[in-house]
Amino acid sequence: MTATQRDQTFDIMKGIGILLVLLGHVYEWKTIGHLIYSFHMPMFFIVAGYFAKGYDQVADRGATLRGYARRLLPPFLLVAVMNIGWMLFLSVTRHDWTPAIFMGLSYLYSDTTDWATPWGNLHLGITWFLLTLFWAKALFLYLSRWPGWRIVISLVLALVALGVHRLVPHTPWCLMLALTALPLVTLGYECRRIQLPVWAICLLVATWVAALIFSRLDMFGYDWGIYPLSLIGACGGTWLLYAFCRLCARHLPAMGRVFAWLGTASLAILCMHDFETTTHMGNHLRVLLGLEFSMEVMYLWRYAITMVLAVACLYLPGVKKLFR
Repeated sequence: MTATQRDQTFDIMKGIGILLVLLGHVYEWKTIGHLIYSFHMPMFFIVAGYFAKGYDQVADRGATLRGYARRLLPPFLLVAVMNIGWMLFLSVTRHDWTPAIFMGLSYLYSDTTDWATPWGNLHLGITWFLLTLFWAKALFLYLSRWPGWRIVISLVLALVALGVHRLVPHTPWCLMLALTALPLVTLGYECRRIQLPVWAICLLVATWVAALIFSRLDMFGYDWGIYPLSLIGACGGTWLLYAFCRLCARHLPAMGRVFAWLGTASLAILCMHDFETTTHMGNHLRVLLGLEFSMEVMYLWRYAITMVLAVACLYLPGVKKLFR
């Protein structure tokens, strides 16, 4: 397609996906959270794989890797600077440097698993996705040189990563987490090259239902429940979302445009959601303004602040280029 013929389906998917990220952090392991977690983060990796470049499709692989780095790492570093800066401010006002030390070490360590230290349990926040996606796409670029084996190799590497995580839970820079995401990127890449028959789609959807009943999935926590079931189920849930977004793009253009805008802003929303969650900015502003909210309204308040910050990132000179 040309730029003027851009298919909004995948932007809509990312827009709904980022809303599910926000909603999942409200409900987490309640019934709604279980439904959301079964496919929402895998969906982002599958879509990334759908648009990924294969080994033989790029002449300069080093330039491709640098492109991945320019897209994903500067937003990660910006959020790190914002969070550490806030903690430094708290350290100065409260004469306690523990929060700043904790935050700095967390970003230096950069993994999702708690690691007990004298300053607290180190773990990375919501921007784990950016590091994980960078490594997963970089690994896939070289894995894709073996067309007949890339799915098998990616599955083996994911299983090895899950096994290593049980023995050595503290691995820096989300490297092991990227290996668990590698099959999703690979499957997304394959989806662009094959046309699934109806029976295969029905099987994917049925597997997703089975995964909801018998398994669980939390990529952040290295928890895949019954591994093959959860992996295939996540693909089935992603296909259902794709089908819905396809219908939305064709028959509900107004709604589609809203979700598509959220999709194009999803990177900024993710990063500012991390900043707001880490610093509790919404709660600080509530106290400063003397407001009292119920729990439900408090979530809406915090997410409204997240959206305001995200819009600022999209339009502020010097920052907007990181998110567009």
